[in-house]
Amino acid sequence: MPTRPTSTNALADYLANGYWQDTGQSPHHFDKHTITVDLTALNKAGKALARTALDSWEAVANLKFRERARNADITFDDAGGDADTQVRMSGRAISSAHVNIGAGWIDDYGASVGSYGFQTYVHEIGHALGLGHSGNYNGNASVRQERFATDSWQTTVMSYLDQDENPNVAATKAYVTTPMMADIAAVQKLYGKALHGSTAGATTYKVDLGRASMTIWDANGRDTIDLSGDNHDNEISLAGGSFSNVSGEIGNLGIAGRTIIENVLTGGGGTTTSWATGPATASGSAAATTGPTAGRATTSSTGRRRRHAPGRRGQRPGSPAARGADTFAFSKGADVVTDFEDGRDTLVLDRDLWGGQDRPVEDVLRFAHLEGADVVFDFGSGNTLRLENLGSIDALADDLAFA
Repeated sequence: MPTRPTSTNALADYLANGYWQDTGQSPHHFDKHTITVDLTALNKAGKALARTALDSWEAVANLKFRERARNADITFDDAGGDADTQVRMSGRAISSAHVNIGAGWIDDYGASVGSYGFQTYVHEIGHALGLGHSGNYNGNASVRQERFATDSWQTTVMSYLDQDENPNVAATKAYVTTPMMADIAAVQKLYGKALHGSTAGATTYKVDLGRASMTIWDANGRDTIDLSGDNHDNEISLAGGSFSNVSGEIGNLGIAGRTIIENVLTGGGGTTTSWATGPATASGSAAATTGPTAGRATTSSTGRRRRHAPGRRGQRPGSPAARGADTFAFSKGADVVTDFEDGRDTLVLDRDLWGGQDRPVEDVLRFAHLEGADVVFDFGSGNTLRLENLGSIDALADDLAFA
């Protein structure tokens, strides 16, 4: 019976510490934040994959990777047809790491972001930085060996179990394109957060995943997830620690814990958007916006939707005819929706806003008043929702639902 972690933090701690203890090795990581890498032994495709995978780790952790032709901290090779990582240690500090991902491996599994070949680079670099697997396995694994009920690629690239191999995971199989939630928490335990990296300030995440998956961790700034090119019926949650269904798949877009994303631009399909803590905007549009002992470690690679929580904001520019019907769920906070369309969109209000009782629609509409052309709901205790340019309170009568 697998142990169920109480949080992503429990799985992250296993990646950083528990795996090594279970396998009789010492937890380890580099004792510096600027790490040199030697890519000269890789072919053109391997170099491109390695650089993109290194960038994905640098985006979430306080790390800088610098290329160097000789005497680098991490060396890469593409000999043979397999994939493995060897780490040399001095005490608990990594002195060097060697990542080998065979050219034949990439020939078999793909050389594009979103392929298993790319996922292998993200996985092996995780080992080179000091992360273990998410279960006591190496070389192969089955669900019977899982230590955590959440053990799968949905939560960690260090897992050997794809999403549909684990019956406890509600997600479709998808190769990963970034470190996932537990990986991010684990590498930040070892190196700290990337507070001044590529996600600092206003960042737009152009999400076009297809059959792939990713997790977004963001440092700060007013940020946007841009799904404007995706015409599927998506279910989007901006709550930290949650997964969304995009590109026709299930559970393939994660938002890391404590990450605040303020804006989302949706595409032409019908979309349900829900929020979490922080001032934010949701939108739906068909147009884009924007002395020690020495050691060695070897590893090989072979729900329920959350409704809106405090302080989120929603804006959806674009032609109503060019997009599908969207659903906005509101439970508390001070929020704005900028292009709610009467007769097409749905507003889901949480009954807890007025004490949890069932109320007729006409009763609930009494919480609303007009400010110019905006319909503003005021439920008290700072819980307000503004629907810009709707023009009429009565127009909402057939667009309301309650949860």
